[in-house]
Amino acid sequence: MTTTTATRYNVIVESVGTANPVVSKILSESLNVPVEMVSKAIYTAPAVLFHNIDEELANKASDLLTQMGLQVSLKPEGEFLPATTNLVDVGIYVNDVSQLPLVCQQLRTFMGCEIKEALALLMNENSIVMGNISMATAEALSQRIDAEVMVCDPAKDLYTIEWTDTGDRILNAQFVDFLKTLKVDTENVLHAKRVEDLDYDTTQKVWLRFQSGKNIKIINQSFLRYEIILEKADTNHPKYKEVLIQEVGMPPQIIPQVIDNLPVQLHESVVFSRAVELTDSYKAAGLECSILPVYKGDYHLSIQHITDLEKTRTILSDYFDKEQLPSKAGKWHAPKALNNLIARYILFQLEHAACIAELKPANI
Repeated sequence: MTTTTATRYNVIVESVGTANPVVSKILSESLNVPVEMVSKAIYTAPAVLFHNIDEELANKASDLLTQMGLQVSLKPEGEFLPATTNLVDVGIYVNDVSQLPLVCQQLRTFMGCEIKEALALLMNENSIVMGNISMATAEALSQRIDAEVMVCDPAKDLYTIEWTDTGDRILNAQFVDFLKTLKVDTENVLHAKRVEDLDYDTTQKVWLRFQSGKNIKIINQSFLRYEIILEKADTNHPKYKEVLIQEVGMPPQIIPQVIDNLPVQLHESVVFSRAVELTDSYKAAGLECSILPVYKGDYHLSIQHITDLEKTRTILSDYFDKEQLPSKAGKWHAPKALNNLIARYILFQLEHAACIAELKPANI
């Protein structure tokens, strides 16, 4: 007489789906497993959460996980398990700055943090809001947030190092000499105060050597933003109007005026890969464009005309001390530079209060 061995299963988290971070704690307590193990399985999915368990327990676990909003699958023991996924870093760019409060709330819900923490992550100068997560988690985030989700593979990306010259000639010389040992072109490095297109390993070596002095800043080039400027237009090309209308979203009636007043900005802020894709497409339609880097630092805010003083003071009171607020309906200059995201949001609010205001890069 032969006996049949009951099939045993692996429970696999395919994606975070619509689940919230609190699910890690709930599952940890319900299933008596470490919360760190649950969190890792969720945010690096696809990943195996339970190995080699009986069918009844596997189905119960699957039902519970699904009810929590996770995407789950069961695979019989012995079948191929999900391959180890490359982990990525994720940044968020708020294209429509009027949606900033909503985006903060959405990020708070997704990450299980406070609103202030969510805003701080969005303001982060290196743009990264989540690190070492799977593509499945990044895709889930993109479906649950009203902003552009940027994904990068740190090990494969290129980096820029910005160097702050404090006047220490010995330190400057050490920096240049160290770059030379790494086979980095050092021509004009100290004048430009930056070196570009470094691979991950080289960047990490420089960071480990000089981070203690706080003289360097590391920028992942995948997170840099660029504007697209229309320089020339071949008005005899049969496709140029179609592209401006359908791809750029330009109203047909203003196209002649735009063509007469080149150069004109077509896109305010896109990642480099998208900028190249767009400009190649535009060039094929007779539109010659240039790609320019968008300033990533802080901005100075100034108001040329205040229409409603009380409303303007109310807007600015969230960011400045009472004694720093404008006292009359005239010109006003912010007493300190502002993070670029906050500066854009304040400008949006001021313009809706009928103020005439502008932003200028703080490095000018």
